[in-house]
Amino acid sequence: MKRNLLLGTVAIMLLCSHDLYLKLDNYYFEPNSQATIKLFNGSFDVSENVIDRNRMIDASLVGNGKREAIDSTQWQDKDNITYLNLTTGKAGTWLAGVSTASRKIEMDASKFNTYLEKDGVIDMLELRKAENEINQDAVEKYAKHVKTIFQVGNKTSDDWKTVLDYPIEFVPLQNPYESHAGHDISIQLLFEGKPLANHLVGIGTKSTHSHDDNASHSHDDKTANEAEHDHTHANDNSESHTHSHSHDDKTVNEAEHDHPHANDNSESHTHSHSHDDANENHTHDPSKTVEKTEGHTHEELIEMRTNSEGVLTFNLTTEGIWFLKTIHMKKSEEAGFTHESNWATLSFQIAASDHSHDDDSNEAQSHEHGEEDHDHEENNYFAYIFWIASIVIVGVLFFIFKKKK
Repeated sequence: MKRNLLLGTVAIMLLCSHDLYLKLDNYYFEPNSQATIKLFNGSFDVSENVIDRNRMIDASLVGNGKREAIDSTQWQDKDNITYLNLTTGKAGTWLAGVSTASRKIEMDASKFNTYLEKDGVIDMLELRKAENEINQDAVEKYAKHVKTIFQVGNKTSDDWKTVLDYPIEFVPLQNPYESHAGHDISIQLLFEGKPLANHLVGIGTKSTHSHDDNASHSHDDKTANEAEHDHTHANDNSESHTHSHSHDDKTVNEAEHDHPHANDNSESHTHSHSHDDANENHTHDPSKTVEKTEGHTHEELIEMRTNSEGVLTFNLTTEGIWFLKTIHMKKSEEAGFTHESNWATLSFQIAASDHSHDDDSNEAQSHEHGEEDHDHEENNYFAYIFWIASIVIVGVLFFIFKKKK
């Protein structure tokens, strides 16, 4: 890893309060085919609320050299997830983005400090300590800005590096779909259009081996991340929504969610606030949600800081889905607020090493069969010579023996 990797290869636990992600089950599509992008409001594994259309101040799709606004009628809500249904265009590397309007949340000092610590906003926490504000309550203005990159067909394009002019956003410096597992990738973080230096970012990855859209197992029209959890929402007229299904083979998002973690001895934190884009008073049963610690959904992430040019460089250690998340917070000068934050996420998929393509395998098999055929030909040739020589020797001996008689 590069020098800006804080904790080497040791994963740390970052708790998230309703992060927002654009994600797909599979990031590869055929040209001019049907595709679905999901908007998860919660964690990368579980969405706990849908996003109101009037909260989306921008929803864009970039492909074939054009940026187009996504029509509100293309979005649908189901089981706490917001779905975007679209038809892909020509081959290329496509980009989708959503930016939300700001909202307000109030927290007492203790809850605010816990949120800063567990969501990786360490710089603001240290500033509060340095300026003797650690015991001050907070009124935060926050907004979220999310992107995802996916591949259509076999031909790549430059659409992936389009800057959407969000308040904060991740912009890769290499096309993820021209990279493979084992390669390094560099991603720049921009704030108000300028590189954001020395800023804390969480990086995570998920396996895609068990999430084939064409798999024969059934989810009853639910996603693989909705395994046996039960949410009650304040804005759903107190109706209880229960989703359940089972997987015979356990995956990263398995129903039991029995993931071992490097920091299993971490303390539990009670934390009732949530940056919930649907309802600030959202409540749920934390014991039945993926990876919960008394009220917080959490993900296993690697924590890094950007360099002086706002760039993260890290190794793509495995194939699968990769995602980045960060929160930029500053003290607010706006009346009625103490702090202002902007949240950013990015997701994309990384293929296996380019040394394991089917064509290579077929070529190797063909070469191997060629060698076998060559060996068989040589063996047949020597056998032929052996039999001719044997017949000649037998004939000579017979002639000699007859002449002596």
